[in-house]
Amino acid sequence: MESVTSFILVMATLVMGLVSVGLFASYGSIVYSNTVSLQQAQYFASGLRVTMGKSSGNIVPIIIDDYNYNGTIYLVAFYSTVDNPEYFTPNYATINSTSPQSGNAEIKTLNNGILYEGEIQYYVSHTGDIQFISINPKYYTIIWIIASYYLIGYEVIP
Repeated sequence: MESVTSFILVMATLVMGLVSVGLFASYGSIVYSNTVSLQQAQYFASGLRVTMGKSSGNIVPIIIDDYNYNGTIYLVAFYSTVDNPEYFTPNYATINSTSPQSGNAEIKTLNNGILYEGEIQYYVSHTGDIQFISINPKYYTIIWIIASYYLIGYEVIP
């Protein structure tokens, strides 16, 4: 009887040990994945350059180049009464006189904090493309530049 009890205790200990190792391994892989994504976003941000042209009426041309990234970026343009890009207002500006796409998103900062979470309107673009941003003289126009769910840059148009 004592050997059966010992066997059950040994098996229970082994199962609990395997479950613990599995949980720690999955947690470690999630942390590693998030760290790699953050480092990649910081690398993209270090090569970002925004060139703004001269306004023509209520339109300002900009070109977003990134020396460290050549691919898809997401743009969010909105009007704000303050020139701080961290204060999002759902008063959207248009880009290229087209309608934006809409979806739920969690946008993170380069410090891995959450900048915005919820429904947002965005435009899909590529690095190096020219964008025509609508402006409103009564407000600041703020453009968020997003790659891999991270805000890698912004531009404030007075």
